[in-house]
Amino acid sequence: MKISILDNMKYGEVIKNIRLKKGFTQEDFVDKLNISQTYLSLIESNKKQPTVQILERISALTEIPLYYFMFKALEIKKDVKKNKRKNYQEFEPVLSSMIEKFFID
Repeated sequence: MKISILDNMKYGEVIKNIRLKKGFTQEDFVDKLNISQTYLSLIESNKKQPTVQILERISALTEIPLYYFMFKALEIKKDVKKNKRKNYQEFEPVLSSMIEKFFID
């Protein structure tokens, strides 16, 4: 069984926040992505993981690099080594803010 990096990450909140910051309603988003509203709701509530293809489409639609979604979806206790967590907590807000100012604001 092949395990994907996507299996351990929580994309729902990240996708929802970016969708809202970009001014998309759920209806607009699903129409442009050609997915069902049910599927988007499941993703945004972290009940279902998006596929890489869906993430790529969301990235293209929002004009935000795919790596940002992956970075924001990291779960510190699961995905960041214990000895690196303090560093992560220090640079995450700064890096997130810089990327958002460039791609969202």
